[in-house]
Amino acid sequence: MDEKSDLDYLALSRGALARADPVPQLVESLSDSWSDAYRSLTPAANLYEFGPEPWTFLFDFSTEAGAPQWDRTIAAWGLSVPGHRPRDESYQRGYPSPNGRAERPLDKVTWSLTR
Repeated sequence: MDEKSDLDYLALSRGALARADPVPQLVESLSDSWSDAYRSLTPAANLYEFGPEPWTFLFDFSTEAGAPQWDRTIAAWGLSVPGHRPRDESYQRGYPSPNGRAERPLDKVTWSLTR
């Protein structure tokens, strides 16, 4: 199977971004395009979209249809949402300190190489 994508993401996004609320149109365009592209390479696909909002998975549940390919996730997407409570900015302010509070700079690479 050729994994190269021939989808024109710029063209797909242009139509959606011209709308007042672009997200639903963009999601529908992408989902339809991914489904069509996958089905063109895998005709026996048995595709489902599911997931708890705001996440969605496009899944090929091929074993249910007796198809020869393995079950697999084709795509997954979602929208991030604000947290349930605001960040504790006073606790997080200044950390990690660019001036450093430790004897050595806070650098993961340096730390892992010197231990």
